Amino acid sequence: MVDDIGFTKDLKIPRMKQLLVPTDFSTCADNAIDFAVQSSKMFSLPITLVHAFDLRGDIYTDYMGINKEFNQSLLREIRTKIAGIKKIMRVLIK
Repeated sequence: MVDDIGFTKDLKIPRMKQLLVPTDFSTCADNAIDFAVQSSKMFSLPITLVHAFDLRGDIYTDYMGINKEFNQSLLREIRTKIAGIKKIMRVLIK
């Protein structure tokens, strides 16, 4: 069977289960998060926010503990940014 748009009604299209939203905490990424929140409301989907960063260093800086200190500062910064995004999302979802 074909509907009025031309799609077959028997065609099984998988439904999305969640929204995966990558972020680098930029203004553009914030806009993507806003869009994801609105889409989440419309389709009743959970949102998973993803941020990745590269841990760099060499044997010497690792031995001196510089890598660990730097990586911990990165994690603190990211946790602060995520806390801010959570506050914004709570407002947008209401």
